[in-house]
Amino acid sequence: MDGKQLPFLSTPHDTFREGFRSLQHDVMDKHPVETMQKMHFQTEEQTKMKMYGSLYGTHLPLRLNMERSILAQFGRLPGLPSSHVGLDTMLGRDEEIVFEDYLNDSALTQDQKPLHDIMESKLGM
Repeated sequence: MDGKQLPFLSTPHDTFREGFRSLQHDVMDKHPVETMQKMHFQTEEQTKMKMYGSLYGTHLPLRLNMERSILAQFGRLPGLPSSHVGLDTMLGRDEEIVFEDYLNDSALTQDQKPLHDIMESKLGM
């Protein structure tokens, strides 16, 4: 294990609501291709921000980051799906169809937690 440690468990694990937990799965390294795919969007955004900074000055990356953080704040109550239409439009994700758009619709899942349980866990009750 290169620098990875066992995760620190700050609250007791609720097996009935969250299922069984495996610490070995949390510590194991992912496949390199999976890591590259997950990091692709971040590296692409960093490259764009560096390019915008060198072409238009430092104000444009700062403004884009500020707009992104404002658009990311909007959402619905916990437990209700939030579409983040403004953020998707700003990032250009509204023009492409990806795997999650047609095969992984979270609104159609049957195993959603009750809203009261989600709010209690968010508020630490």
